[in-house]
Amino acid sequence: MRFIHLNVLSAALLVAMSMATAADAELQNLSGAEVREIVAGKTVFLETPYGVELPIRYRANGTMTGSGHKIANLVSANGKTVDRGRWWIKGNRLCQKWNDWLNGKSLCFRLKLEGKKVYWRANNGHQGTARIGG
Repeated sequence: MRFIHLNVLSAALLVAMSMATAADAELQNLSGAEVREIVAGKTVFLETPYGVELPIRYRANGTMTGSGHKIANLVSANGKTVDRGRWWIKGNRLCQKWNDWLNGKSLCFRLKLEGKKVYWRANNGHQGTARIGG
């Protein structure tokens, strides 16, 4: 059962990552300093194809938390609806590593910003959108 939950989480996040629009191509990638400014101390709400958002809280100290409570049956990895990890800036990319979700693999993202909407592309080729909260 835990294996199924991990696959569902991976599928949900990968589908969310594929939702970027043509506006993504028209915007400029953010610098590392700009990336840090927009995420440090903020919650980023990852858009999902299920009509709910997956909130990720990026603390200024480089730690992060995520909660899939609204879509718990779909994003639960190893039975967990909440996970923790760490984030950092590498060059002009936001990098992150979850403790459990996505098998604990590191991913890095290039970000583009339009108002409070973020367009992102991961180093694995997946892309999507999110919004910046407080």
